Amino acid sequence: MNRATCSTTAAPAAQQLRPGRIAAGIAALYLLFSTIWILVSDRLLLQLASDGHRLSQLQTFKGMLFVVLSALLVFVLAQRSLSGIRRTQEVLRHNEQRLQDILNATGAGSWEWNLQTGALAINEHWAAMIGYSLAELEPLSITTWRRLAHPEDLQRSEALIARHLAGELPAYRCEARLRHKQGYWIWVLDCGRVVQWHDGQPLLMAGTHQDISALKQLQEDLQHKNREMEQLIYSVSHDLKSPLVTIKAFLALLRQDLTAGDDARITKDLNYLDGAASRMEQLLAGLLQLSRVGRLEQPAQTRTVNSLVQDSLAALAGRLQDHSIQLQIADMPQLLRADPLQLVQLWQNLIENAIKYRGQQAQLRIDIGVRSSSPPVFYVCDNGLGIEPQQCERIFGLFTQLDPNAEGSGLGLALAKKIVSHQGGQIWAESAGLGRGSCFCFTLPAALQAATMLPESPAP
Repeated sequence: MNRATCSTTAAPAAQQLRPGRIAAGIAALYLLFSTIWILVSDRLLLQLASDGHRLSQLQTFKGMLFVVLSALLVFVLAQRSLSGIRRTQEVLRHNEQRLQDILNATGAGSWEWNLQTGALAINEHWAAMIGYSLAELEPLSITTWRRLAHPEDLQRSEALIARHLAGELPAYRCEARLRHKQGYWIWVLDCGRVVQWHDGQPLLMAGTHQDISALKQLQEDLQHKNREMEQLIYSVSHDLKSPLVTIKAFLALLRQDLTAGDDARITKDLNYLDGAASRMEQLLAGLLQLSRVGRLEQPAQTRTVNSLVQDSLAALAGRLQDHSIQLQIADMPQLLRADPLQLVQLWQNLIENAIKYRGQQAQLRIDIGVRSSSPPVFYVCDNGLGIEPQQCERIFGLFTQLDPNAEGSGLGLALAKKIVSHQGGQIWAESAGLGRGSCFCFTLPAALQAATMLPESPAP
């Protein structure tokens, strides 16, 4: 533990450990005792001595007695002083241990910065937080901090320190990024204040680092979900409005045709109304599926990718037969642990998307497999319509359909993206352009890790 961790609590005890003050106290008592002894003993000798020989004997005895009593006095004073020192040291050790326990419990790193020399003292937690040992960071100075801090955060940190030193802020507090030994950034809450002054000038600052990377990630996830919610509200209000407008318009026409008794037009109006209602039902069903991602519809199961793909193909068996599709399925023995319904839905949506956008291909081919990488990259590829490269990100948006005449709600790829994101993965599209097919690739690291951490016999 460095001095920063106990400078405030241990200060009263440390004030008792002043060697000069203790030595001066002992010397003063010895001087007082010696003075009193000389004055009293000399007068007493004059009264007791009857001749010179007797006086000489008493002088010798007096000197020996003085030495013995002086030694006894020094022993008693030293013993009392040492007892006080031991008690004070015990208080210091107790305070240090208590503060070390607090730091260990909170995982905080402590630091102390000499503003005059630039020297920096840190504890093991401070170094371990960014993947280093204390020895790896030596020699330590404020340059160490400046080298590790993110340039943007360093400017803000120095501005806040300057305001604290100027008396504008009672303490220094800053959220900053530090570069980890592995090359990535972690977020820390850096707090401190001036703890020692000299002639009106700040001498020492001390404080702590707390790793807040997880908190920052939660904040980022919340912001992302808020943006998703805003997009969802906008998309829903826009896309549900279209069938409602259609229904309202054809209801007005239906009233007119009922009045006129035009059966042919009445049938036509009803067909349009039925189509608009079906479109709205499709949109609402897609939104319901989207809202369920992240909630377990079934208990998590450990399944092989092979079995999940087979379940998705079984759900699409009718469409696959109707369109005479050639399937190429690789062996995928990887284990995944998650809600099986959502994983099946993921492959089903991607296969269905390939069928929907087959283009003019007389023989649609769909390849389903996995690329050997870490983590494994699963894919569903086809030789269908293809995608313009600049549209490869846009297609995962809510209600996005590049072909306005295509069937479906435009939620299939958005749902696939949300399932993948819930598993901590990424999904992307690859295509050389229109007419050249497309390939949808994705990773599922959380489901893979869960299967590793909770091994069990895979469900059939």
